[in-house]
Amino acid sequence: MLEFYLIFLLFLTFSVVEFYYYDWLKQRKKIYIGLYILLTFLLILHAGLRGIGIDRDSIMYQEYFMYFSKKSYYDLLFNNDHRVKEIGYLLLNKFFSNKFLNFRFLLLFVSSITIGIKSFAFYKYTDRPVFAAFIYLATFFYLREYTQIRDAMAVSFMILTTIFFFKKKYLISFVYFLLATSFHNLALCVYPILLMVKYIKENQYYYIGIIIAMLFFYFIDYDYILNNNWIPYQLSKYNMVSGRGSFSILMLGVLGVLFYKIESLKNDIFLNDCYRLVLLGIMIGFLLFNHPVLLRITSFLMFFSIILMTNFSKFKNDYFYYKEIKFYFIVLVMIGFYVKNFIFSNLVIIK
Repeated sequence: MLEFYLIFLLFLTFSVVEFYYYDWLKQRKKIYIGLYILLTFLLILHAGLRGIGIDRDSIMYQEYFMYFSKKSYYDLLFNNDHRVKEIGYLLLNKFFSNKFLNFRFLLLFVSSITIGIKSFAFYKYTDRPVFAAFIYLATFFYLREYTQIRDAMAVSFMILTTIFFFKKKYLISFVYFLLATSFHNLALCVYPILLMVKYIKENQYYYIGIIIAMLFFYFIDYDYILNNNWIPYQLSKYNMVSGRGSFSILMLGVLGVLFYKIESLKNDIFLNDCYRLVLLGIMIGFLLFNHPVLLRITSFLMFFSIILMTNFSKFKNDYFYYKEIKFYFIVLVMIGFYVKNFIFSNLVIIK
């Protein structure tokens, strides 16, 4: 139990240090990068060395691992009768099931990839990467890196798909898209979303979409829609299970939108795209509220809300005490997120 509080307090402490000594750290880039790499490495170990069964899904994934380890590569590719079909995940399990490796190495590898990619995105596209990592720790870390490892891999590659798409490096983006789909079919949603953001630049359409989604949320019977025969069983069966955390995820999106709308410069093309992604995430969040599988689309999009919230240098008001108020407001909200999602939602089972 103590390690979970310590890792949270560690990231909170270094977030405060980063905020007050940002200029000093920027002048000493090697120290700053070294500190950030060390904190990233601690997160990787925290997730990769977790006890099996301490989270909701690791026992299930271990059973998958044992099942796939007994199959040949041919059976996995051409004669797989398991409900999990994504080829990247199957081959990864098979690769780590040799006499030199095991399930623990698989968890460490997955943690390295997923946390490494997100840490790279925070370092590259925010000016407070430690603080961004702290927000991620308080919101999505225990649900994704600790629990939904297939989803964690897919979303990480979806993030790279999105970044390279916005940079107009479409071939690289497509390669990461293929990697994402090889771990979870959730990734199939990414290109429709990116094309919408690319070609619909007027924000008012997203505002209208959010209003319509809210009306649908209040007046449409989603149980009827999601339990009909035209919805795949893999989705409809989960409709009877509350996804929980839907409201928190939407609030994270609203925070990002408010910070960007009120504070951020409007001439940053990448942040403009992130802003529209988060608006789209809010809209989809209302449409798919509380569905534990489809809600992951919203969770993916809300990653970009963290980027919006942690670009302090882009704030219009450069007055330090004004930024300080904003910083501590986010800290208080994130403590609330952590208490709710980690303690009350039992994302980690303390034995």
